Amino acid sequence: MRAQLKTLTGELEARIYQRTRELTALYDVIREISSHLDIAHVLDSVTAKARDLLDSDVACLCLLDSAGESLMLKAYNGPQDAVCGSCVLAKHSVAAQVLGREEAMICDVGGCQTVAPDYRASHLAAPLQVGERVIGALCVGSTRAATYSDEQVRLLTELANSTAIALENARLYEQAERVAALEERQRIAADIHDGLAQTLSYVRLKTGRLADLIARDADEQAAQELTLISAAVDRADHEVRQSIASLRAVPVLDRTLQEHLADVVADFTQSVPEVAIDVVSADDHDVVLESDAMAQVLRVVQEALQNARRHASASRVTIRLERQGAVYRVMIHDNGCGFDPSAVNGKGHFGLSIMQARAARIGGDLMIEAAPGQGTHVILAWPVQQAMPA
Repeated sequence: MRAQLKTLTGELEARIYQRTRELTALYDVIREISSHLDIAHVLDSVTAKARDLLDSDVACLCLLDSAGESLMLKAYNGPQDAVCGSCVLAKHSVAAQVLGREEAMICDVGGCQTVAPDYRASHLAAPLQVGERVIGALCVGSTRAATYSDEQVRLLTELANSTAIALENARLYEQAERVAALEERQRIAADIHDGLAQTLSYVRLKTGRLADLIARDADEQAAQELTLISAAVDRADHEVRQSIASLRAVPVLDRTLQEHLADVVADFTQSVPEVAIDVVSADDHDVVLESDAMAQVLRVVQEALQNARRHASASRVTIRLERQGAVYRVMIHDNGCGFDPSAVNGKGHFGLSIMQARAARIGGDLMIEAAPGQGTHVILAWPVQQAMPA
């Protein structure tokens, strides 16, 4: 009896030791893959650790394609001849069984189409799940029969679950980087459209007028036009330098929105004196915004003013700033020819799409109210939390 107890105790201690070793190794693996946001690194690390942790000859990780129809081999660890295929149909009997489970399963010898037959004398596969969504599978194979125990089934299940989370985190991080890059490119395109492109159009018009004046020997008027052209070129140079500087750091804006609006109006009036502009502030308090929010609001106002000049042929514009509850509004109304908003297409009105993108960037909305012969009303609304105390 004593000998039997001693034997049982020894077996239990061995199992506890083995389980402790597996859990410790699993913890180390989870910690490593969770600390990286590079998908390629996670894939390579997981297959290497899975092969070692489950004492296998090969480990493979496959991910579902965007259509959810095929499992594509993304990484493996083991001999080159251990892999015989890079794509498995998700509806294939074994693949469908694995993807439809919540834990690892021991597969038949003839099941997998990715692992070579010699390496699936024992074959264990687990689904990669993120919540209710299955994104792929992780499997190990061995040339030895009956290799995997119930503990190892649980071990691969736990590793697969952690891997799925790590892959999803890495995917979201890469997606966030792509979105940030696209937003930055859109911002640069908007800056060029709002600034340099408009200045160049202005210079082109002025040079045409200058050539006409020179041809008519109107020297005094030509000199005036030349002065305006020189000022426009200086302004373009300044805008380009500002755009380059904005790529390096976000500018600090310590002036109020009312002061900046006054500057925008002054610059516009100097260039286009034939358009009268009234500015009305219904908010008695100074409005100071975060730097990015301030820049977006001012660019929307500038674009609306340029549209009133170029497209609407307006002679008067009213800019109104007000606060309603938790929302700030800037409204730009012109007395121009107006247009039919339902007839607007994206390709012909790049400026409008940029204005909408600027509004979205600060959590706001942009509304356009217009009708032929009745002018245009541009309304930019954004949450007060974008403001700072003055």
